[in-house]
Amino acid sequence: MSALREMLQREGKHTAWWSDVPGAKGGDQASHWPETRWVVSGYLRVRVGAEIYDLGPGDRLDLPADRQRRQRVELGAQRLLLHA
Repeated sequence: MSALREMLQREGKHTAWWSDVPGAKGGDQASHWPETRWVVSGYLRVRVGAEIYDLGPGDRLDLPADRQRRQRVELGAQRLLLHA
């Protein structure tokens, strides 16, 4: 995982780890900066407008700034690497 963090830092990204329990939901939210969700383990569903993205281990989703999104942890414990 440190290699993943180092790669993102070389892209000029700031990284943070986040995890949650299955079934956890996040309400509608938007950041004022671009963000990425990179699933290390577990599964995450992200809704951006009318589009739905189902992410599993190794999947990365780049989100634009100021775009409303909602997410839900689907199966298993998960760990995500976030960067902005």
